[in-house]
Amino acid sequence: MTDIVNPAYAVERLKILAEDIREVAGWLRDNHPEEYESRERLGMMEHAAGMFLEEEK
Repeated sequence: MTDIVNPAYAVERLKILAEDIREVAGWLRDNHPEEYESRERLGMMEHAAGMFLEEEK
């Protein structure tokens, strides 16, 4: 991992990560619900990512 020295850059990277988490978790939920439901923390991560993106709007 690189040293991140710019806070704005760090936030942009987090936005990208949050969008990816929501996209992949949504795909898993829609296409493989048994896998999604067996991973309790995945739902929490998806929810937290959504909250982060809402705050950044």
